[in-house]
Amino acid sequence: MGDPLKEQAETLPALRQVVDAAGPYLDRLPRRLVYDRAAEPMLGELGGPLPEEGEGTRAAVERLLEVGTATSTASAGPRFFHFVIGGSTPAARS
Repeated sequence: MGDPLKEQAETLPALRQVVDAAGPYLDRLPRRLVYDRAAEPMLGELGGPLPEEGEGTRAAVERLLEVGTATSTASAGPRFFHFVIGGSTPAARS
């Protein structure tokens, strides 16, 4: 289980799942904390070595939606494009 080439039929339902989650996520942004420290322990679910076999498309998307929406930085002001860390051009290094 978990081979994307064997799970192509799961791709469109997974994308629909993300689209369906986007609306409620955006609707909650004005009421959310910018960063919820109580959700921080959830980040441990994404750590560690990668397994030999994946969980499959649906399970991966569900976990990313659960952990990602709870632990994301909820700064969505009109001039906030998220943090850009580092750079690879010579100008970024000087």
